[in-house]
Amino acid sequence: SVFADQPSFCGVFKVDEGWWLVAIRNDLILAEEDVVFANEEEAKAFTGLDNARDALYLMAEICKIGIVKVGQKGSYVKRGKEPTIHVGISPHNCIDTTGAGDFYAAGLLYGLANDFSLEKSAEIAKILSGNIISVVGVKMNDSQWTDIKNEIAML
Repeated sequence: SVFADQPSFCGVFKVDEGWWLVAIRNDLILAEEDVVFANEEEAKAFTGLDNARDALYLMAEICKIGIVKVGQKGSYVKRGKEPTIHVGISPHNCIDTTGAGDFYAAGLLYGLANDFSLEKSAEIAKILSGNIISVVGVKMNDSQWTDIKNEIAML
């Protein structure tokens, strides 16, 4: 661990309106098998670094996979010393961002659980998060799910 010589650290992340997640002692929380998802501000707060790109590199050293979501610019995904993957955004009309981060995480983890490449897993994450923002709330209709499945099948 990058912080192995330090007894503890504290990371504070805004999870939702009025809710904060506090992580203390990374040696108890993060291991080489963990995946850390963060937006730009969370990544900077987590690492103590001033820019998201450097934060991503450090996150990928601390755990197995680091992901920094950068809003309209998409996301950056990094595993260890492998090249950084940049994934853009899906071309859907943004109506409501509720659930976008959760659907992104679900897509990436689904891909990894099915032994897809990290790049394909990130593309699935993009597809899911891009679709959920095109509806109000977090419920998509059967037609939309069919479209998502077809889009994933074409990857």
